Amino acid sequence: MVSSVAALLLLIITLASASSVHVHGANGWALSSCQATCGGVAIPYPFGIGANCFRPGFAITCSGRTPFLAGTGYEVLNLSVVPGGARVRLPIAWTCYARSGKRLPESQAPVSFNPQGVYRVVGCDVTAYIQSRHDNSSDAGYPYQYYTGCVSYCRRAEVVKDGRCAGVGCCRVDIPPNLTDNSIGVDDDDESTAVRRLIYDFSPCSYGFLVERGGYKFRAADLKMDRKQTMPVWLDWAIRPNGSSAFKCSDAVKNRSSYACKSQHSSCVDAVNGPGYTCNCSQGYEGNAYIVDGCTDIDECLHPEKYPCYGVCHNTQGSYDCKCKRGSHGNPRQQACDPNFSRSAKISIGSICGISCLIALSIFILMLNEKRKVQALFERNGGPLLASINNIKIYTKQELTQITRNFSSVIGKGSVGEVYKGTTNNNQTVAEGRYPEVDEIRKTEFANEIKIQSDYSQEYC
Repeated sequence: MVSSVAALLLLIITLASASSVHVHGANGWALSSCQATCGGVAIPYPFGIGANCFRPGFAITCSGRTPFLAGTGYEVLNLSVVPGGARVRLPIAWTCYARSGKRLPESQAPVSFNPQGVYRVVGCDVTAYIQSRHDNSSDAGYPYQYYTGCVSYCRRAEVVKDGRCAGVGCCRVDIPPNLTDNSIGVDDDDESTAVRRLIYDFSPCSYGFLVERGGYKFRAADLKMDRKQTMPVWLDWAIRPNGSSAFKCSDAVKNRSSYACKSQHSSCVDAVNGPGYTCNCSQGYEGNAYIVDGCTDIDECLHPEKYPCYGVCHNTQGSYDCKCKRGSHGNPRQQACDPNFSRSAKISIGSICGISCLIALSIFILMLNEKRKVQALFERNGGPLLASINNIKIYTKQELTQITRNFSSVIGKGSVGEVYKGTTNNNQTVAEGRYPEVDEIRKTEFANEIKIQSDYSQEYC
């Protein structure tokens, strides 16, 4: 049958004492002149392939088109500078029996990391457990610092159900934090030959493995699992001196030569699982904090799903401005801006402006018509003829009314009609005469008389 122990597993890579790596620049997120990918998997620094391309403890080998964690043989599925962003395949542990009930050689699938999370164990009539790093100070009976595991038991294949991992053919258990080098042990609860013969046909082996959450779903067919199978596991890594039990950012910054956070816009973050630290780009920046100039400004305006702006967006170094459009107000980072005027106010203002424009247009048309009437009267009453005479000034009707005080002082009558006394602005006394009726003959007579008076005044004045 199958026992399973696992849903999520985080492993911490134990690093050697980190010596400084001189960084000249970046090729993508790898160091300059270093291989940036292997088999389609990106290899960002501090991981690297080849000499001077990685920090100690982060070496990657590229065999053909497959990347591996150097010195382990674990295939790499994904690498990221984000903590918990390394994904690998780990082997499964197994114990098998012959039909006779004789126990065959086993594999404990040892892992040289600091595991933390959940693992799965597969098999019937089995106790599965994970054991920590070997402790030489312990007694011979229990040579490891601690153990944790679960038990699965079943005698008939039909009691095992696909998808159920609750102790019948499959069990699971959480792994305690801060485990170091470990292996998975699989022991039989009942080692009698009769029992082993009974379950041999449907469960000749028992299995145990570490696996990420969602990386495995139990099936009854897995009672005969391929022993060469591997399981995907996420690794939680950090920068730390080898063997250090307490190491934080406050310790790391004391040695700037080995300090891993190289980018100008980066910050140090204490590791969550055990000692050590990781490097993050500062807020408003993204990229690789482990290389010089690796963190670059984020154009937040290009990512409205992460940086909302319901107004006018403008990118700035490390941040962005978001303002309401002209004619509106509000908080555009949270919701759409409100117009400065309500719809009803806009309608009212528009109506008033429309009416005002119509009134102004009407007044303009009236003034234009009035000007045309005055021009017509001017032409009809001989204005152009008078304008052709030198040394005379033509007054408007309003000006003549003011000079004669509304034609109030009559001083006589002549050929031109009534004559009125008036006073100009410069206190000169004048006489004004006007025809009661104007026709073509009188316009000519009036113009001739004005011309004679003008010539006379020029000659004797």
